[in-house]
This record gives sequence, C-alpha cells and structure tokens, in this order.
Amino acid sequence: MYIMATELTMQDLSDIFQLFNHKGWLIDEKNKSSLYNRFRRTYEKFDTEERKLLINLSYQYEMVPLSQYQTLLTKVLSNTVKNHLGQKQTIYVYPIKKKVHNDYVKSADVVTYLCNGTNIRYIDELSKKEFVCLGSLERVKEKKPNIIKSKLVIVDDFIGSGNYATDVVNEIITLGIPVEQIVIVTLYITQNALDRVQNLSCGVEYGEVIESCISKLTASEKEILARMEQAIGVDAEFSFGYSHSGALISLIRTPNNTLPVFWKTNGRAYTPPFPR
Repeated sequence: MYIMATELTMQDLSDIFQLFNHKGWLIDEKNKSSLYNRFRRTYEKFDTEERKLLINLSYQYEMVPLSQYQTLLTKVLSNTVKNHLGQKQTIYVYPIKKKVHNDYVKSADVVTYLCNGTNIRYIDELSKKEFVCLGSLERVKEKKPNIIKSKLVIVDDFIGSGNYATDVVNEIITLGIPVEQIVIVTLYITQNALDRVQNLSCGVEYGEVIESCISKLTASEKEILARMEQAIGVDAEFSFGYSHSGALISLIRTPNNTLPVFWKTNGRAYTPPFPR
C-alpha cells in the first residue's frame, strides 16, 4: 500500500508549478477534478524519490488535444498519397477497429471522419482526392473490387503494441483483399508497434514514433517505478505500460501503453492525472 498523503512543502509546490508552466498545462486550483489538482493528489501519495521520478517523467509527457488532429492528419495523409497512392483519385478509408468492436465508438472512428474534414481541401496533394469512409467490415467487403484497384487506408490516432492493428489487417485479408493493397496510417506509433506492422507486407505511414522511456531509466529508477506501480495496484499485464511499451502520451484518451502511474485508477484512493 502506498503511503498516506503528506502535506506538500514549498519546494514541492515550486516543482509542480515549474512543471506546469514549462508544459503549458493549465494551473486550475478551483476545480477539484482539474489536471493540476489530480497531479497534486497523485504527487502527495508518493515519497521523495518517487516524487522526483514522477516530475522527471512528466517533463517527457506529451498531451495531444483533439484540436491538433486535423493538422497532424493532413501531414500524414499527404505522405500517404505521395508514397502509396500516386495518381489514384478515390481513396478508401477504414478505422483500425475489429469486427467485434463494430458497435463501439473508438478513436479510429474520429480519425476516419476527419479524412473528410475541411482542412483536407486546403492541401494541394489532397484537395482533389475523394475520401470514401467505410464504417464497417461489411462495407469494406462491398467495395472490395474498387479497393483492389486502389488501396484501403486504415487509420487510427495511436498504435501501441501493433497487436490490434495486426488483427484488423488479418480480418481484411480474410475478405480476399491482398495485404499489399492495405496501408496503415496513424498519427503516433511506438517503436515496438512499428517494427511489428512493418513485417506485415502492407504500407505504413505515421506522424511520429513514440520512444519508450524505459530504456532511459537507470536500474534504480526502474525499481522506484516498480514500487510506485505496486503501491497503486497495477496488474502485471500493464506494468511499465501494456506490452512494456513505456509510452508517455495522452491523446483523446490515454492509451494503456502509457505508464500506468499516469492513468491507473484505484477508487477514491488514487485519482491519476491522465485517466483513461
């Protein structure tokens, strides 16, 4: 069990203020559920060594608001057209979502919808393209003859382990669509996931590779992090982030590949700064 919350010193408050000012995060003391107050409550739960590590990791943390998605997407789509689609005028788009999740709304659906956003029309490489968004695997099957003549672009905002994306590619292949006709497009991807999906023989385009923070930690820091995870009840499956990803990022939601000290809830006892 982690230690009881202890009163913050002036140095503690100074460290948190400096972090928030550096990151441009809003210091909202009024709302109990604000990022600032959540961070303070998280910080209070740990000892001096753990607090220092939490601050250091937070400086590396990246928050990607929805308002940035369109700009990020236009860049990666421009590269997709240039590297994989050439002069093809009709582009078929499908969310990276397994059939079993068809009734769920996922971040991949948001990215799919944005492929028809207004900003797309302001980019020369994209303005004359017709993006046909397909919302289900059944629609992909209906458009199979057209897709085989063109490409199927499958999209998401983040690929963490590559396992889920691989499953989706395999579902599409079972429809008779050659893997070479599939292009995986994502705004962010971990290095481990990139290594995996690049072995699928389909095209891959991404905005940014998210490096694992684990390799940058000393042996002592890894022990401290493991102690923090044990204190808040992190399951072995998610230790150091799902698939040991060691990511430090939040998008529309926080992926489980991110270190769980930033998102793992534990009832009222632990309210993390970036909940899932």
